[in-house]
Amino acid sequence: MSFIPSKFTDVHSTEVPLEAKFSLKPSCKFCSNEFNDKDRIPKLLQCGHTFCSSCIRKSVESNKFSYSGDGDVFRHFNCFTRKKQSEIDTNKSDYGFPSNFQLMEVLQPNDTRSLKCIECLVDCNECMMQICRICTFDKFNFDIVDIDKQNSVTDPDNFAICSACILKNHNNHCYIDFYPIRRYWHFKNVLRDVNVAKANYDKFFCEAREVMDKTPRLLSRLQDETSRMVELMSYAKSSHQLKYMEKRYEEEMKKVVGVSKCIKDSLIKLNSDLENNSLALRDENDNLKGTACDEKKMDIGDVFKVFDPPTIVFQAPILFVKNVFELVWLSVSWATKVTLDEAHKLIQKQKAKYI
Repeated sequence: MSFIPSKFTDVHSTEVPLEAKFSLKPSCKFCSNEFNDKDRIPKLLQCGHTFCSSCIRKSVESNKFSYSGDGDVFRHFNCFTRKKQSEIDTNKSDYGFPSNFQLMEVLQPNDTRSLKCIECLVDCNECMMQICRICTFDKFNFDIVDIDKQNSVTDPDNFAICSACILKNHNNHCYIDFYPIRRYWHFKNVLRDVNVAKANYDKFFCEAREVMDKTPRLLSRLQDETSRMVELMSYAKSSHQLKYMEKRYEEEMKKVVGVSKCIKDSLIKLNSDLENNSLALRDENDNLKGTACDEKKMDIGDVFKVFDPPTIVFQAPILFVKNVFELVWLSVSWATKVTLDEAHKLIQKQKAKYI
């Protein structure tokens, strides 16, 4: 076994420590190390067992080196528990084994914070807090629905009120859950930074495209000049000049071949790096979609629907009100659905009592 590198021989089953047996944290059954979302990602085999990506990767690489050399023959992985075979794909990261997303959700840390209520100054989980629209506008001169505007930099933490204070002091007010507002506000700030980074990337990409577009034109010009040199040979004045032109052509062609080979090798390596990066990014996006994302996209409009005013339908046209009697009895007429003539008679009758 001396022909196997030492880094491939450290994959072995060890006796699980006593503290690991009673640990509530998810861990790999083979190496007893805790799962994480970096170098020990829980991977699901076709037989249903889950092991960390580190153990699977070391075992597969060890078997490739031992039995097939270049890795073109070996296409299966034996489960550590029941030795059942699972197919592997050498063209994918972690050999195509999917991540155990349900287990990775357990590994995700709690995203909520403890926040201080602006009224009672008691720490409370932000998921249990609300924002009162009326009091926010009265105290801070800010309408919470403006949090979606581009120039809004107001931190919603300044408006967070705990549930106890909401029930005690804002029972008849219009309030809204704090956490969706804070999460959307954080997203807008992150998006602003992302847009700056994307703008820098777009600028660099345009510059790289200009360089890449220039290379084929220069190669074409170089090819045209070498062809022209061949054409000039037919105009040679003497054998001595022809021999000189032939020598210069061979020298230039060596340079052209060298440049072409350099371009080819560089592009092959560049394409390989780009493909590997794109595959790794695709796998990362798949992991994020399964563990860090909700099924529905954030929509602040759905959160603010609670503030939509009710539709008021008037049953009679608005009239010019001359005095308080008309205001009161006109309201009575609308409420009791009497006709305008009847309402006018009632108004005149009541006015006669006091005038």
